[in-house]
Amino acid sequence: MEHSSLDLSKDTYKISAQIDRNELQKNLLQLLLRYTEAQYACILLTQGENLIVTGTASNMTGTLIFSKPKPMRQSDQIPNSIIENVQVSGNNLVIGSAIYHPLYRHDNYVKRQQPLSIMVIPIKKNDDNAATQGIVYLENNQVAAAFESRHLDLAQCLCLHAAFALENVQILDTLHLKIKRLEQKLYASNSLDNPTQVVNREHFDNHLLQEWRRSVRDDKPLALLLCRIDHMDLYRQQCAPILIEEHMKHIALQLQEVLQRPGDIVARYDDDHFAMLLPSTESKGAVHIAKRVQTVVDNLNLELHQQKMSISIGVACVKFCRESLPEALLVIAEDLLDKHNQQSKRIEIENF
Repeated sequence: MEHSSLDLSKDTYKISAQIDRNELQKNLLQLLLRYTEAQYACILLTQGENLIVTGTASNMTGTLIFSKPKPMRQSDQIPNSIIENVQVSGNNLVIGSAIYHPLYRHDNYVKRQQPLSIMVIPIKKNDDNAATQGIVYLENNQVAAAFESRHLDLAQCLCLHAAFALENVQILDTLHLKIKRLEQKLYASNSLDNPTQVVNREHFDNHLLQEWRRSVRDDKPLALLLCRIDHMDLYRQQCAPILIEEHMKHIALQLQEVLQRPGDIVARYDDDHFAMLLPSTESKGAVHIAKRVQTVVDNLNLELHQQKMSISIGVACVKFCRESLPEALLVIAEDLLDKHNQQSKRIEIENF
């Protein structure tokens, strides 16, 4: 089949302008089958020092498959010995009749599939020192020595443009990753309470709503610990704000260390309170956490106005009333703390 230079120019531009890795592989495989008259094509991309099979295409079945990427040595879709040769040499390889080739006829894939003509081209820029970004494997199983010099030239041209496109894709992937990390940092900075470096009230309210919905959906319990620093009104009258916030920071750090599961969070609820949200936690587990919180705060031995700091905790647990609202947990926990406002180091609990 003859192809005009205009067709080739359009198709190479289609390859080189592609910025999506999957679309790039799809277009490359389809064009390789068309221009080389191959029946089967496989693409392997470099990942570190390894080659990963990422896609196959067949003219015989008209299928284009992008299954889960698989390391070359674990794949039964290509002759490993042939691919390894090209990977090491970095050169093209054309085989007229693989089943009779003295070096490759014992390859498991060759013995099983008995391919006739094979052509293998590295995907790399036209530079002796250029790194190989991948390898393309092609088969023609109708006739021996099917791949002529014109097929090799066309395949090389397409792979060269694919190499430049893959480089651009990698650059874009790196940029997207950097942007994502910056967005995460920005989100984190906007969701943290600066003095204590735990999440702020706004983030906590959003998280509470998400966990409430998840608990309703999965029919799982949800526990809230509202922790109040005792005698804070007195401290604020007698102590410097910077000293109080420094002590709050130490307490916040200890509260975070008490929690072990990724879904548990500590938040700065307001000036005097911390909130701890514990998904999938019933009252027994919540009380256990509350006791540990009081113990670690006691062990800090923090003092303000010549008085050791202590903490009282209201524990609200739900298991699960679908008609309730997430604010019910907060109201109950606040009410528990207000019942005996003059006492300290208390744990009050209520289930609903």
